[in-house]
Amino acid sequence: MSGQKAAFSRRALLAGGATAAAAMALPGLAGAIPLTPQQVKGPYYPLRRELAARTGILRDRDLCRVGSRAGTATGTHLLLSGAVTDADGRPISGAVVEIWQACTSGRYLNAHDTRAGRPRDPDFQYFGVCPVDDEGRYAFRTLVPPEYPAGPPGWIRPPHIHVKVVLPDGAPLITQMYFDDPANPANADINLLLHRRDSILNSVRPALRDLLVRPVTLLADTLPQDGPGAELVAGIGLADFGDAARAVHFPIVPRSEIALP
Repeated sequence: MSGQKAAFSRRALLAGGATAAAAMALPGLAGAIPLTPQQVKGPYYPLRRELAARTGILRDRDLCRVGSRAGTATGTHLLLSGAVTDADGRPISGAVVEIWQACTSGRYLNAHDTRAGRPRDPDFQYFGVCPVDDEGRYAFRTLVPPEYPAGPPGWIRPPHIHVKVVLPDGAPLITQMYFDDPANPANADINLLLHRRDSILNSVRPALRDLLVRPVTLLADTLPQDGPGAELVAGIGLADFGDAARAVHFPIVPRSEIALP
């Protein structure tokens, strides 16, 4: 990620993250940051052949453009950023963050997603990869995902993004990030209802769910229009996100492998 360190705004990406983590410290472990809860991988991680068919996708953190296509993805663009650290807040060097999600119709890239009436977006990449920088930080341009029906009748999955963190040592962390939208009361009420009914999110203990349900803000209210925060995705300025673009901060603390004597 040469040259990206200057592109990340430490203030924009980490402001509030350390404070929130300290406020949620585990009882009896002074200064310890809670571990990010695991979640299921789900059935729609892109197939190997689908990734191989998209040149450069394994090094691309802009999901709103596909290769040399002129168009951009349909929907509200989103800056997803954060840092990968250990439980003491130290960055994990060499970590790689992957994300995958549905397009605005609620359909995934995976060929096994054959749900009718949900067209795929040819200008959406569906999957992205970002190696962390020297301070553990990552950032993606993607879309605000929709809710969609899944599994048994009546089960609606709330908007979410799948996240995988590949670590230099130890097993990868697989989880899902969900959305809280305090700036939009209608969305906030809908998301809250869906969160209460979602069996996957509810597999996480209530005290830890706030680690996965993250507040969304307007991008314009989150980052400066110039300076180091103005180029968070290499080659893409804030203007390319659009006026309605959103931002969400998702700090990630994977479980450390304990070496046995």
